[in-house]
Amino acid sequence: MERLARRLAWGAAGALGLGLAGWVAWQSSGTDLTGLAPQRVVSVDPATRDSLLNAVDQYLETDPERSRGMLDARPSMESQMFCHEELVEVRQSGPDRLVGVVAHCQELAPSGGDLVAGTGYVAPMLLTLEPRGGRFAVREFRQAGDGAAYTDSVREMFSAEGAPRAFDVLATGSRMEERIRSAARTAFGLSPEAEVVRE
Repeated sequence: MERLARRLAWGAAGALGLGLAGWVAWQSSGTDLTGLAPQRVVSVDPATRDSLLNAVDQYLETDPERSRGMLDARPSMESQMFCHEELVEVRQSGPDRLVGVVAHCQELAPSGGDLVAGTGYVAPMLLTLEPRGGRFAVREFRQAGDGAAYTDSVREMFSAEGAPRAFDVLATGSRMEERIRSAARTAFGLSPEAEVVRE
C-alpha cells in the first residue's frame, strides 16, 4: 500500500507536468483565459505583501488538512511540508484581502545526508485573509480543482488580469522547486549540495 501511495504521489506530479505542457500548447488556440472575479485588484506595499505571503505560507505548511503527506506514516522520518508561493494578485473585500497565489508545496525529510521527497503539488489558490492583531490570518481557502489545466476554476478565482498571470506562473512552476529544497536543506542542517531522493 505504501509503495502504491508513492507511485500515486509521483504519478500525480508527472501528470501535472504533462497537463501544463498541454496547456501551453492549447492556449495558443485562442481559448479565453480572462478571469471573472469582480473584486477590485489593489496594490500593496512590500511590508503588507510580506505579511500576506507569510500568513499563506504558514497556513499551507502547518494546517493539518494541507500539511500531511505520505511520509507522516513513518514517525521515524521527521518530515515537514515546505511551500513557496508566487503572488498573482491581491483583491479587496471589505476589511479582508483575497490573495491569489500559485503554490508549490513538497513534503521533505532528512535521511543521512540526503533529502527524502514525499507528497508534493503545484496549484493555484485563493485565500481570504482577515486582519487580526496587526497581522493577517487565513479565514477561507480555495484550491483550483478541475484538472491539470485548471481553466474554469482559475477564471472564477482570479480577476481579468490575474487569471492569465496565474497560468504563466504555472507554466514556470519548476523554478519554485529548488527554492523549497534549499529551504529544507537549511532547516534540517544539511549541506547545500544534499541530494533529493524519492522514498
